Amino acid sequence: MLWETGAVALWDLGTRLESGRGNVMNPIKVWEGVVGDECRQIKSWPADVLDQDRLTGRLIVLGSAYDGCDMVTLVDLDSDNLTRTRRIQLPKHSGRLVESESIIVWQAPDGELFEGT
Repeated sequence: MLWETGAVALWDLGTRLESGRGNVMNPIKVWEGVVGDECRQIKSWPADVLDQDRLTGRLIVLGSAYDGCDMVTLVDLDSDNLTRTRRIQLPKHSGRLVESESIIVWQAPDGELFEGT
């Protein structure tokens, strides 16, 4: 879950895939913190940041810089620790993160793609 203020909450939904009676989900909050300002999109990389009950991975957070252009913030997660690793200023505003398994892809409103690792 992402709020525009930069607050993030990660949940393990505990989804039951088998048929039967009982709850379909048993959600548990695994992490919450603040990752930046004026955020509007977040992705986890790899897609599953829960690795054998341990929180590991990277969050990619898209927001706006003070000059109005978009900014991507890369945040490393390791259990209860959060480390902002890098901020990348983008050349335009109002873009979006595009789904990718191996690289970070940002798409400008005019359709132009920018890639990074």
